[in-house]
Parts: sequence; structure tokens; C-alpha cells
Amino acid sequence: MKSRSCPPRPNDYPVAARDRASLEVYFGAANVMPLASENPDDVLLIVDKKKERQVWVRPSNAREDRTQFERYRQAYEAVHGPVSNDYDVDHVQSQKRAGQNEYRYVRLCRLKREVNQAWGRRWEGRLVRAGNQLGWTEPDGPPPIRQIDQFQWWKVQGLMPGETPYGAKAT
Repeated sequence: MKSRSCPPRPNDYPVAARDRASLEVYFGAANVMPLASENPDDVLLIVDKKKERQVWVRPSNAREDRTQFERYRQAYEAVHGPVSNDYDVDHVQSQKRAGQNEYRYVRLCRLKREVNQAWGRRWEGRLVRAGNQLGWTEPDGPPPIRQIDQFQWWKVQGLMPGETPYGAKAT
């Protein structure tokens, strides 16, 4: 598959946070609030400096069923309106990787279903296995706020793994 271009990855696109305090420092405490009728330990609404609204959630764990994902979709739709069934509302940062790195909140995003599932099959599973085997490799652990990486950016932009410069080379 031929690689496709997309806008450059931004330097300011957070996808995971250690805790609510980290989000409040990063965005300003007044911009981090509970979403109406949701437990703030599970769902937060954030208004960034561009006045864009983001939904951040507690990463699900393996014991939770699809009900939790539906609740997150409903929370996202409460902020952004209905989402077509052709799209997933999912964590930008893999929930399992977030758990490995002890992130308490991850950002939700609307992702093309086929793209989201392709990235999950092709790359995210590998990263989770590597995390299980190697653990976190930075001496001081994960940063309080994790910014989007290139693979996640391609996914958010709707590129299939094979359409990226790196993915086009991998089989």
C-alpha cells in the first residue's frame, strides 16, 4: 500500500494524564470539570486553550464489558453530538498501555472504525506485549502528561497502518 501524507503531528496534543491534578496544571483547574451526571473519577470534560472541548476517561480494565465503552461513547456524544456507527469513540492512548504506565485518564476521540481496529491489530497489541515484557523504559517513569506519538497521530488522521511511511514498509 502506498503511503499517504497528513498534517504534521502537533507538539501540543495530550492523550494521557497521570491524574486529575496533572490535567489541572496542564489545562488550568478552571478548565477541568466533571461532565454532568458522570462520576469525575470516570469522566472529565476539559476545555483547552483553543476553547475546544475534550472528553477524558478512566482507562477501562479487562474486567469491564462493552457497557463501559458505551458509557464513554454516550459521554462523548453528550459533548460533541451523535457519532455515526461507522466510527468508534475510543481512547487515543491504548487503554492497556495507559494502565501499564499508571495513567489515570485518557483522551477520547472519534476514530474511523476500520482504521481504529487496524491500528489495534497491527501496532497496539505489540506495544502492550512489549510493555508487559519490558515495563516502562524511562528512568523517571512516564511523564505526567503524555503527548500524542506519530502512530497515534496517523490513526487520529484516519490513515490505515499500510498508508504510513513506516507501515508501508512493514508486513
